[in-house]
Amino acid sequence: MKRKWCIITSIISVTAVVVAVINYIHKKQIRDGISCYSQVQYDYVSDKKTVVIHAGIFFLFSNGHGVITYSGTLSDQGNEYTIKRDAEVSYTVSNHESFLIRTDKLNVAPFDTLPESLAKKFLYSYIREPNGWTNIGIQRNGENGYLISTNPIPQLLCRSIK
Repeated sequence: MKRKWCIITSIISVTAVVVAVINYIHKKQIRDGISCYSQVQYDYVSDKKTVVIHAGIFFLFSNGHGVITYSGTLSDQGNEYTIKRDAEVSYTVSNHESFLIRTDKLNVAPFDTLPESLAKKFLYSYIREPNGWTNIGIQRNGENGYLISTNPIPQLLCRSIK
């Protein structure tokens, strides 16, 4: 009987160590850096109109600094606007998956035609103004990328770029 408990205790101990190592590696990968790209479509529907954004978002984070590139179009009642913005950001990570992102420098391309009023209505502040910010959750999604969210509901799957 004593031998049986010793074997069970050993198995539990080994399992706990394996789980701890996998968890550490997973969290270390997110802390060390993220490089991913996502294609998104946001539909903003009201009783009067529908506004649609088609965009590509590129995230490159490493050691507290990074770049977020946002490229696409916004369609509003037959008008189509081009969006092309690059945000140089700094970030802090808490709870291993919560990223507080602050815009250090925002570069808006000369051919970005999105009016300020629509940018304020439909874009997060980190991609529309210097000193903008957002808080996002980033969770590893296997080997193929990350699940990114701004609330408990995931917003996009960001595929890893290697």
